[in-house]
Amino acid sequence: MVLFAEKLGCPLKFPSMPEKIHPHKNSKPVLASLNDFQSEISSFLKETMLKLAKAPKSLSMPFFQNLFELINFADQAFAKLTTKIEYPTSQWGGKATHEYLNHSITFLQMLNSISTLISHLSQARVTISRALSLIEKNSTNMAAKYLKISQGTKISNPSKCTFNVEGLSTGVEKKPGCEKKERVVLEALIVVKKIGFFALGLVMSRLCEDEKMYRGEVGVFSGDDPCKMVLDLGFRKEVVAVMDIRGPMEEVNRAVERLSNGKFECGAVKELKERLKVLDNCVEFVEKEVKGLFCEVLGVRSKLLDNIRIIGQDP
Repeated sequence: MVLFAEKLGCPLKFPSMPEKIHPHKNSKPVLASLNDFQSEISSFLKETMLKLAKAPKSLSMPFFQNLFELINFADQAFAKLTTKIEYPTSQWGGKATHEYLNHSITFLQMLNSISTLISHLSQARVTISRALSLIEKNSTNMAAKYLKISQGTKISNPSKCTFNVEGLSTGVEKKPGCEKKERVVLEALIVVKKIGFFALGLVMSRLCEDEKMYRGEVGVFSGDDPCKMVLDLGFRKEVVAVMDIRGPMEEVNRAVERLSNGKFECGAVKELKERLKVLDNCVEFVEKEVKGLFCEVLGVRSKLLDNIRIIGQDP
């Protein structure tokens, strides 16, 4: 997700971007900045995918940290690009503004979906914590009533959307050279959009206890597949490895199952406490990151909408 401020090796090929942009006079610095952006994103994406693929089979907080770092890096790279080509939001054409606002709505919907998952997990945490407290008080019969395997939560699919670079600079005052810059911004937004959807999709898939969501049957990556870029860039093996990693709630459920037969062995109770602690850390971290992103996205949208009001144009 692009969260920029006004002060704003050999690159891999992004499938959604034109293979070649024919340079015009004075356009080479702009295109060079786009190539630098692509190269930076490609390198960091490769680094992130390798980290995720090497993660332990039992998921922990660093997994989520890597995904949010990917989103933040894409944001910073985009901010750097807009600064290098001297194209602040106040100069954006109507198409760039319109596409960004549409994209940010979808991104906010995904953040809301994650918040729903967090709420569900928080309720499960409270219930299981109550059971552990009763076990410590030797109220095992009462504790058994609270030891239930979480069934997961179904979420909607907000990310079926398209991204178009046609019809640039419509309905807004043009300045010399801005059309080339707007096209570069739109192409960069395509990449940032897919990076954001890919990262948030993985966060959701590991929290919701339902792999079908990610694999495309009911999930955020069905239809216009934002994950396609990552797969096409040669990371199919890494993506498959990531999907084999068990989510934190799945680990808690396994520990709960060990206790569901009514035999509250010390080893099983200890394991459940450890798994619940991992879940606590993951949920608290993701919740903090989601709240931060939500506030920042709303802030950027507000600035863009203010720009539209100033020039008297609707997106």
